[in-house]
Amino acid sequence: METFKTYRRDFLTDTGGANGFGFLTMAFGAQRYMDQALALAKSFRRHMPNERLCLVTDRETADPVFDDVVTMDPFGVAGTILKTRLYDYSPYDETFFIDSDSIVCRNFSEHVEKMRAWDITPVCNSYLKRGDRDLWLHDVGAALDKVGGDAFPKFNGGVYFFRRSDFASELFERTRQMMLRADELGIINFDSAGPGDETVMGLAFAEMKVGPLYDDNFGLMRTPLNSVGRIVADPFSGKSEIFKNGRRMSPAIVHFCGAYASHVTYLRAQRALELGHAPSPFEELKMQAQWRWTTLGKRLSARFGMNGSSP
Repeated sequence: METFKTYRRDFLTDTGGANGFGFLTMAFGAQRYMDQALALAKSFRRHMPNERLCLVTDRETADPVFDDVVTMDPFGVAGTILKTRLYDYSPYDETFFIDSDSIVCRNFSEHVEKMRAWDITPVCNSYLKRGDRDLWLHDVGAALDKVGGDAFPKFNGGVYFFRRSDFASELFERTRQMMLRADELGIINFDSAGPGDETVMGLAFAEMKVGPLYDDNFGLMRTPLNSVGRIVADPFSGKSEIFKNGRRMSPAIVHFCGAYASHVTYLRAQRALELGHAPSPFEELKMQAQWRWTTLGKRLSARFGMNGSSP
């Protein structure tokens, strides 16, 4: 089992375990994920300046923008499945997790307070039943039958709230058990490390027959996945905009999952947070070119069956 150590960066003293409420993100593996975590932290600080923020990482040091650092033990293949260890890693009694490839556009304290009504919850407003189809399960109904569930919560793992409790501990443990049952349950691998956290955690929620999870009414966190038109995520003005599924949304947190971490909107926000102001017109052109190149590569991979890398 992985262990962790944590220290307060401003005092460099052992915190001695869980304490209070805090926000947490993870970054491990390639340097670009560390860069993403730093951009997230800077956007977070603009809108939530007085909150504690922890980085879970495989590095020994981190930028002082983080209050706390939890160092992961060595692991095999990096992947989103490492998020199933969040309960063990967090130094807080109550934790609000945000994926590192996200940009915070405005304060979201109101949503946090509402989520604290649960021992653990993602943002979720969709539940799949028998007969529905899912990208990461061969057969939703068969998986539900095997775990004894009635519905499969379908959510993005960009944010989670959880508190130290018997219920949350049990749910994380069952989530890890779902990983071991991946073949039996018909789970399709998300990345080279195996199943995605959302699938195994969703099945754990189903097995524990958890009732409705937190519905943010499209205001807390959304991804640009399957969106159309322009994407806005400006941590300086506080503006955000995504149009998907026939609805215009303005989430407080935009989660640039997958290839969207190369989208010009994300690159612009990341660079602006680094500079403290908007990038130059020349840099804007470079970002546009980078996004077009990434998009072309994805299209060629899909058309000709090439093995493209996953961001």
